[in-house]
Amino acid sequence: MSVRCFIAELCLALLLRKWDYEPISIETYSSDESLIKLDIKIERINRGVFGVTVKVDWNYDTTDETMVEANVLRSSTGDVSDYKLLPWAIPQQSLYEHMNTYYKDVSMKNFKHCSNIPQFEGKFQPPLPKQTYFGNKCVIDGDGLPEIRKWDYEPISIETYSSDESLIKLDIKIERINRGVFGVTVKVDWNYDTTDETMVEANVLRSSTGDVSDYKLLPWAIPQQSLYEHMNTYYKDVSMKNFKHCSNIPQFEGKFQPPLPKQTYFGNKCVIDGDGLPEIVPAGFYMIIMKCYGPGQPTWNTTSVFKITPKLM
Repeated sequence: MSVRCFIAELCLALLLRKWDYEPISIETYSSDESLIKLDIKIERINRGVFGVTVKVDWNYDTTDETMVEANVLRSSTGDVSDYKLLPWAIPQQSLYEHMNTYYKDVSMKNFKHCSNIPQFEGKFQPPLPKQTYFGNKCVIDGDGLPEIRKWDYEPISIETYSSDESLIKLDIKIERINRGVFGVTVKVDWNYDTTDETMVEANVLRSSTGDVSDYKLLPWAIPQQSLYEHMNTYYKDVSMKNFKHCSNIPQFEGKFQPPLPKQTYFGNKCVIDGDGLPEIVPAGFYMIIMKCYGPGQPTWNTTSVFKITPKLM
């Protein structure tokens, strides 16, 4: 038996721009309403102000194996065929891990004034109580969500790892081009065959100070997916656009045709112009950890640290 619920549109808060919001629709699903039943409705409070009223009857025991995940999709038109997966997500994790990260930092703060959801200091003490949870005309005030501004970036460090450099070898260095302008020069010797089981994933952490102990996992990620799925989504929408002017990475229209060619890939003083990325990102230090692996294949990863600052207008 599995119980899953889907709450859409509230994830608009994750879109990084100066925003007001109007919830359009919220749909829910439960495989067994005797164990969990969700009743959620949108209410207009004032002109341009909307709240959400929630009743959740939670009647089952959570365990270390109760899992949570979330994905965010965006459309410029609202047409169902126009939605595209964004690289921000709550990656699959245990409910208890979730309670101590995104729930505590965002959900708990935004709904404490209007609901009886669990409130705690320190670490969450499992299990989640079996009871009826209420939320009455809850309005998201944005507490715990990013402050919003335009940004510049400075790459601080990029580290690479390969389990077998005869199959894949990565050489990446940061180069200062002009005052306040930095580029990345890359050489990747790719000598192995990719398959449908070649997997990619990435996580993003943020620190306000840059101290290694200060980094916190953000709910933005590239969830574990096949390399070929990745090539048709985040790679095509972001990586391909930002590096086409300075590198020989694969360029394509329509769908990517596998496999990935075995060859040496170069990037020469590549400067990210932000095409396909959000116009606004909160200031701080960002650590991006990207991994690639597969059965009978090498494992490799990159760990990049960038400093984001407000863009001088």
